[in-house]
Amino acid sequence: MNLFNSILTSLVVVALFWGAALFQSNIAAAFVGKDDAVEVNVVANKAKPQVTVESSKVVALSVQTISGVTEQLLLADILQLWQQFNADSELHNKLTNQPNKVYVYYRGFSNNYQQANVTIGYDVALLQKPRLPVVIDTQEQEILLVAGEHGEAELAAAWNRIDYQALPQHVLEVHSLNPAGETTSTQLFVSYK
Repeated sequence: MNLFNSILTSLVVVALFWGAALFQSNIAAAFVGKDDAVEVNVVANKAKPQVTVESSKVVALSVQTISGVTEQLLLADILQLWQQFNADSELHNKLTNQPNKVYVYYRGFSNNYQQANVTIGYDVALLQKPRLPVVIDTQEQEILLVAGEHGEAELAAAWNRIDYQALPQHVLEVHSLNPAGETTSTQLFVSYK
């Protein structure tokens, strides 16, 4: 899978995930009254699909600070940020070594989860004079997708396992790259408030 396919896959997964989340919350808001909120919550919990891969806690990742391009944007517009990242020759010229990972860090979600602050970047250890480094809180993260080559359906399923009632603090995608810059593996993590 090359970088463009990874970007496209990420865009599709994010769009599907956020669309489903927004659609579900709008339906719930329309039908839930104060008296029947508990009943709807119980029904919603019963309707959740069974997850075949269990989430597990992670103490830390190998990277904790990244630098790249950062924007507050509608999550449906993530492809534009990927294009900005790919076109940022100043950033790529600061690389001291061939990067083996690209990180996509979503945080500061709006109340309806349509917007977030998103950074796409590299580990600062690979950059000369990194600009505006972003620290990733890697404590207490859950793995939603273990490292491996995944199709769009697997990525979408991983995004759908985020528990919005637990209030996500951040979501982190880690794309492992081969020497040609093509994605060979993807991981997905979530941290809750």
